[in-house]
Amino acid sequence: MTVSETKTRAISRPVRARARGVEPEICNGRNTDRDERGRIRAGGGRFKPGISGNPKGRPPGIPQPSTRLRQMIDADAIVRRLQEAALAGDVAAARTLLERALPVYRSAAAPVDLPELEGAGEFTDKARAVLAAVGAGKLPPDLGAQLVAAIGNVARLAEVDELARRIEALEAGRETKPR
Repeated sequence: MTVSETKTRAISRPVRARARGVEPEICNGRNTDRDERGRIRAGGGRFKPGISGNPKGRPPGIPQPSTRLRQMIDADAIVRRLQEAALAGDVAAARTLLERALPVYRSAAAPVDLPELEGAGEFTDKARAVLAAVGAGKLPPDLGAQLVAAIGNVARLAEVDELARRIEALEAGRETKPR
């Protein structure tokens, strides 16, 4: 938008207001006018800051539309119909009931003690110890995969720490050298 267009728009608001028979007001440096209901509007049809378009708000005792919808639905009857359909052999109804009624199964592994991890110094040795425990049946494969991934993440963090130490040492050596 060019400067001339901006001036034209700013001038046209009061002109439009006067054409409707309404005297414009100045609000926060903007031309404002009142709408048909007498509400103060800033330019562009927006309400003036701090003034609501609905000052009284929702009348008390009138529920939200979602609350009215919930009250209209008979959930017990729907569950009974789903149960009857599932018992009659409807697989989709049975699936819907089971998905909603029973939580999703998530495997929860018991704590595992692998003494081989304590003796391993390098990250690759630790990953090999985990894989050996999986192969020997001491550790479930999904838990082994999670442990190897965690070891890999720790190795990446150790690399970042090592690089930061090296950069600090290089910068410290550069500051002490005369130019």
